[in-house]
Amino acid sequence: MASFLLSGEHLRVCPQGYTCCTSELEDKLSQQSKLEFENLVEEASHTLRTTFVSRHKKFDGKARFTCYLLLMVKLLQYQPGCTSH
Repeated sequence: MASFLLSGEHLRVCPQGYTCCTSELEDKLSQQSKLEFENLVEEASHTLRTTFVSRHKKFDGKARFTCYLLLMVKLLQYQPGCTSH
């Protein structure tokens, strides 16, 4: 942090008037904010993600069976050389 006020015209996040915030400090604060945000999202979504994974495993077996069953029905209905009238 600067011990005197600088022109903030070059800053992207901090106020662009006279400030004690430098580009380096702004970058550090930006990185820290990003990390904190990602950690909060990770924590908040953990339970939801765990639930999805658990249900996906249960659903996957049923979905495969249904897919194979539908495929067999279509194959049984298909008759080469026949046309619908």
